[in-house]
Amino acid sequence: RDAPPGRGAGIMSEPVPVTVITGASAGIGLALAKVFARNDHRLVLVARRQNKLDALADAIAADGRPMPDVVALDLSVYVAVDALARELASRNLEAATIVNNAGVGLTGRAAGLDRGEQLAMIGLNVRALTELSLAFVDSLQRHRGGNRRGQNEQRHDGVGQGVEDLAEIDQCRSQRLHHT
Repeated sequence: RDAPPGRGAGIMSEPVPVTVITGASAGIGLALAKVFARNDHRLVLVARRQNKLDALADAIAADGRPMPDVVALDLSVYVAVDALARELASRNLEAATIVNNAGVGLTGRAAGLDRGEQLAMIGLNVRALTELSLAFVDSLQRHRGGNRRGQNEQRHDGVGQGVEDLAEIDQCRSQRLHHT
């Protein structure tokens, strides 16, 4: 499942630029992983559930796309972003694009909800998202957030522009709204 590290004995090639998608095991993250794969992005799928990530990676590969790398991590844990950075480096991969999709939601009146759950939600939805962006800011700038062309040239890689892509993402968004 995991891509081999850099080629050659002791010789490290340039890191391979990848699109890192968090929350890829279900819902919008899963839909976005399929969309990015169809648009020829090399993927790293990140979420807590290894089995769901493996199934998604297999499905993407079965469609004739490169096998995504899989990293099972709980981003609500404070050391998770550092672990992800180390894991990418060990595989000679570099974040060119990050799709921060990991997140949770709670419903109800704040006074009636568990304080610990609320703080954990903020930790994942705000702290982890910010930490991910800051941890990879150098590589994101190097790749201009996935833009592999000149600075003055706009890039539209097709992600989210096809009617099918938008319908798939919108369906997941609608399902999420009905379930929360």
